[in-house]
Amino acid sequence: MRRETEELKWSVEVGIAKKLPEVFGVTRSGICGNPLTQMASYYLTEEFKNQIKNGANLIDSITEARNRTVSRITKDMNITTRKGMRELQGLKKGMFHDDTPEELRILKKVIMKFPQDPWH
Repeated sequence: MRRETEELKWSVEVGIAKKLPEVFGVTRSGICGNPLTQMASYYLTEEFKNQIKNGANLIDSITEARNRTVSRITKDMNITTRKGMRELQGLKKGMFHDDTPEELRILKKVIMKFPQDPWH
């Protein structure tokens, strides 16, 4: 549990600092299915598709998609970009290691970001 917690903190720290949302929730035991990881995957895919549709090349598309994804997630989940705090907030707010009543409100907000019917 201790190792996985450290790996999750690292994934948030690196993900935000290096603008690599695809590493959120990645540990040696696999990829977590927490809201932060799911939202990052969804946003990254959505932003990448938009960049390609707008005519950007592959490298520019993924770079811009990563930047926009991290920006959206930190804004939507109210996670600071300040080093030392972002990984703790990422764990509490995005990975549900939070024991405050605010957790349910955040969960509802995250769920509302996803389309009700993603196939259409």
